[in-house]
Amino acid sequence: MRLPSLLFLFCAALAYPVTAQNTAAPPLCQVTVATTPSPLPGFYVVVVSLKPDCPANAVADVRLESYIGGRYPRNGFFRVTRSHPLKRSGVPWYWRVGWRSASGQVFPLTLPNTQRTP
Repeated sequence: MRLPSLLFLFCAALAYPVTAQNTAAPPLCQVTVATTPSPLPGFYVVVVSLKPDCPANAVADVRLESYIGGRYPRNGFFRVTRSHPLKRSGVPWYWRVGWRSASGQVFPLTLPNTQRTP
């Protein structure tokens, strides 16, 4: 009873087409950060997009970071592409953008045109 089921799985595995995809990973690119004030003082709308000179298939991994250790998302990064920039509202002035380079090191980018409210 066990042999027919194993034989079926073996035949199914042989019938399944195996296509080796030898596609390279998309190139990583640098980003630009733009901010606009929100109706609440000290909070901003942040837009992270790829630089204009990046290739069409380029991507970037970014996250929002606080100076005191908070991160959004908590684990991982947002994947930014030319067609899908990252747009988040309600970001406080003391947060920044973390951009992951090809080496895996995360570089902080400060939010431009932001100021602390008195």
